[in-house]
Amino acid sequence: MIRSLMALCITALVCDLALGAEIVFHNGKVVTQWRQNPVAQAFLVSGNHFAKVGSNHEVLAAATPGSKRVDLHGRTVLPGLNDSHTHPIGDALSELDEPVPVMHSIADVQAYLKKLAAQAHPGNVLFVPKVYSTRLVDRHYPTRYELDEAVGDREAMTDNGYASVLNSALLKRLNITRDTPQPANGKIIKDDKGDPTGLILGAAQLLGPLRTSRTFSDAERLKALKTMQATYNRVGITSTGDRGQRADGFRTYQELKRRGEMTVRTAVTYLINAGGKPAEVKQTIENSPFVTGWGDEWVRVGALKTVVDGGILIGTAYLREPYGDNTEVYGSIPNIAAFSTSHPKT
Repeated sequence: MIRSLMALCITALVCDLALGAEIVFHNGKVVTQWRQNPVAQAFLVSGNHFAKVGSNHEVLAAATPGSKRVDLHGRTVLPGLNDSHTHPIGDALSELDEPVPVMHSIADVQAYLKKLAAQAHPGNVLFVPKVYSTRLVDRHYPTRYELDEAVGDREAMTDNGYASVLNSALLKRLNITRDTPQPANGKIIKDDKGDPTGLILGAAQLLGPLRTSRTFSDAERLKALKTMQATYNRVGITSTGDRGQRADGFRTYQELKRRGEMTVRTAVTYLINAGGKPAEVKQTIENSPFVTGWGDEWVRVGALKTVVDGGILIGTAYLREPYGDNTEVYGSIPNIAAFSTSHPKT
């Protein structure tokens, strides 16, 4: 309840500031990061700017008679935090229906799948995001058979954007068998008998349609961004770098800005497709409607980004040397090593 009330108060103050209100925060311990005055008692905010920082007397004297007053009651005020790498829209959309629990083990994954199976429409793929072998005490991904134990013949998968585990029903639907040739841009992990374990690395053409099987409306994307920004505010994040949006993501930011509801200053990275020839990629960049730095203090165009191979912590990124024999977090070390050395250099 206290956190909810604090969140409401913060949201209300942010809205007041966006409208140009003047607010005095006093009786606090304000950490300024200034060498000449590292700790102050109060500060005056007018619109989006600090108008005065200093003692209670100095700040109250500088305020207009109609300004709002917030008594901090001795609480510490820190500068806002910047998170340089976030994915607020996608992360919030993954929890649009309900929060995804923190999963520390394969047993946790199975328990969550059972819950989804009891709630989801029978025809829907049971989709569990954010599953990384490095976060599981088992130190490896689940197998198709462990997913089968949880949901029977319902189609199910875990995913983290670079590596997925498909259960037997989903492998059957996609016709992925021991005879399926290895994709050029990934790896179908197989056991000692040659059968797929369910783990697939890379191979976006196989997994992409499953990851995007659910579409979201503009309203849902807008709600997701607003919700995540409020979550950031509650832990002190006031600015961030969104590390990957296409045109629809930029439109979401533009709409939230138009409504005056942005609460996190954001540099938005423009995600491009670099799958073509160098000349084609160059043309894509030159035809981009965005220019780095364009925007204002709330929404600004950041860097260009493309995905070349995969992720270091998932075991799908290209390395000039094999991943080696000293880790077991990716499941099948020989296969991973073969993938990392055979992947085309970039």
